Amino acid sequence: MKKALICIGEAYMQEFLTNTLSQLGFKCSVAGTTKECRTALTQEEPDLILVNEDLPGENGHAIVDYVKNNGRYETPMITLSYEPHGVTGHKVRHLQRPIRISQLRNVIEHFKIKKAIENLHQEAS
Repeated sequence: MKKALICIGEAYMQEFLTNTLSQLGFKCSVAGTTKECRTALTQEEPDLILVNEDLPGENGHAIVDYVKNNGRYETPMITLSYEPHGVTGHKVRHLQRPIRISQLRNVIEHFKIKKAIENLHQEAS
């Protein structure tokens, strides 16, 4: 099973993203601050990281830099914010909030995360 790390402060978004990603075949863990996110990243290697750009603590940009500077340059990341444009780059895509499930699925499919794609195709059948 693929693993996702959800780094977002709001409990309702943690629950929404956990439920949505679980349905797509991910085992999810949650971090509510940049400190919790960094700790989680030292304990696990997620296949996908979602990070809110307004994450309590430093901010989501610091987490993107932390991931990329610690040898996980190929780990897909999705940044979230209320702004139409956010942090992007190699293996980093941005979604504007409020998030549509279809947008999230498209980004996951773009990253070609195997288990998630299998679940998407099974839902379409």
